[in-house]
Amino acid sequence: MKNKVLELTMELIRRQSVTPKDEGCLEVIGSRLEACGFQLTPINANNVRNLLATKGSGEPCFAFAGHTDVVPPGDITDWTSPPVRTNHKKRTSIWTRSS
Repeated sequence: MKNKVLELTMELIRRQSVTPKDEGCLEVIGSRLEACGFQLTPINANNVRNLLATKGSGEPCFAFAGHTDVVPPGDITDWTSPPVRTNHKKRTSIWTRSS
């Protein structure tokens, strides 16, 4: 696979990041951001980890807000395919519970 955005997306989707365990998603994202010159500040609130990434100083300020976890999948036998498996066909779409 040569599409770096697609590779990163699928790497994150494959991780079973169910609150409060992110299964390494923050480390993956953090290492990519650090390589781009961002300063990382870990945040831990109520045993849920998050990450603040900043680059530069002053105004204006631009920020992304998001999360790396999903709600528990419930009864796995109710699923027609594994809920964290990536089903990528023809590089046109990604089918997964996590995306």
